[in-house]
Amino acid sequence: MKKKTVFVMLAVIIILIVGSLIFYFIKQHQIQPKTVEISKADTLRQAEIFSGDIAYLVKGKLLDQQFKSEYDEIADTLVVLSFGDKLYCTTCPYVNNGAEVAVAVTADGVVKPEDVEKYVKQYSLYEKPSDANTTPPHEKRWNKLFNYLKLAEQGKAEFPNIKIPNGEPYYTMLDWTSFNEKYSNTFTELFTQEIPYPVKDKLIALFNSDDGKNLRFITSDRRIHEDLIRYGDFTGRNKKETACVLTTNNDDPGNHWEKLFVYAYNGQGDAYLLYSEDFRDKILIETIKHLDAPSPSNLIFMDSEEKQYAAHDALRIKIPNQPDVVLVYNKEFDKMNRYLQLPKSQLDRDVDDEQ
Repeated sequence: MKKKTVFVMLAVIIILIVGSLIFYFIKQHQIQPKTVEISKADTLRQAEIFSGDIAYLVKGKLLDQQFKSEYDEIADTLVVLSFGDKLYCTTCPYVNNGAEVAVAVTADGVVKPEDVEKYVKQYSLYEKPSDANTTPPHEKRWNKLFNYLKLAEQGKAEFPNIKIPNGEPYYTMLDWTSFNEKYSNTFTELFTQEIPYPVKDKLIALFNSDDGKNLRFITSDRRIHEDLIRYGDFTGRNKKETACVLTTNNDDPGNHWEKLFVYAYNGQGDAYLLYSEDFRDKILIETIKHLDAPSPSNLIFMDSEEKQYAAHDALRIKIPNQPDVVLVYNKEFDKMNRYLQLPKSQLDRDVDDEQ
C-alpha cells in the first residue's frame, strides 16, 4: 500500500514538472505583440472640423495638483465652437507620414494599444506637441483655450473635450477630407456657413438632386446677403427656422429665375421643406418679428381690411413693382399662407376687374 502511494505521488510530481516545462516552452515561442515606437513631439495629430451649429470646448481634469491655482484661474468653458473650426484630436490614432499608427496617446503621454472607442475625444489647437512652444496669431475668442493648453500639452491637465448644449443635436467632428467633400463646394461664403446644420444637409441633398442641380446661392450681385437668407420662429416651435433665396445657374437677365425655400423642424428636430415658390425676378426677404406687443412694423394684411398681428414670426417677400407678399404659418395644415399686402376691399376690386 505504501509503495502504491509513493508511486502515485511520484507520478503527480512528474506530471507537474512536465506540464511546467510545456507551458514555459509555449510562452517562450509565442509571437510577442510588437510595440510601436513613436516620437510624440513630432507626430501629427488628426485634424477634425466642427460641422455643427454650436458646441463648447471645456476643461478636462487636473492631473498635477501643483498647478491647481493656474488651472482654477481658467474658466470651465474655453471656447464656443462654430461651423468650420479646426481642432486636432489628441486621443485619436496618430498619423505618421500619412499612415495611421495604431496607438492612442492620453494627456499624460502614456502610449496605449489602439482602442479609441473607450477614450473620450480630446482636442488641441496644435497639430503636433512640439508646436506648443509658440502661440500663433489668433482671434481673441481662443485666448482661454491657448492658456489652458499650456497645462495640457505638458501633461498637467487633460486636454479639452466637446460638450453639446442641451436640446442640440449631437454633431461628430469630421476629418478634414470628409468635411471638404461635404461642405467646401457649397458653403464657402460666411453668410451661408451660419445656416443651421439640419438645413445644410437638406440643401446639400437638394443641390445633388435632379431638381436642384442647377441651383446655387446668390453671391454675384450687390444685394445684401442678409436679405437673401433670413431666420425666424415661423412655426412657433422656438427654433431657428430658415428662409433662403437661391438662383439658377443662368446669367441671362431675360431668363432669370429665383426660388424661395422655407425650412422648419419636425418633432424629432429634423428639418423639412415647409414652403417653396418660384419667381421670375429678383426678390428680397425679411423676417417680421413677433414682438411682445403689436406695432406698425409687425402688423400685416391677412385677407383683411385692417392690418393684423400674426401669432408667430412671419416672412415678407419684396418683389419689384409689386405689393409685398407675407407668409404666415397655418398650424392646422402645417403650411405657410400667402397674403398679398393690400386691404381685402382692394383685393376684391382687383378680382372683379379681372372678371
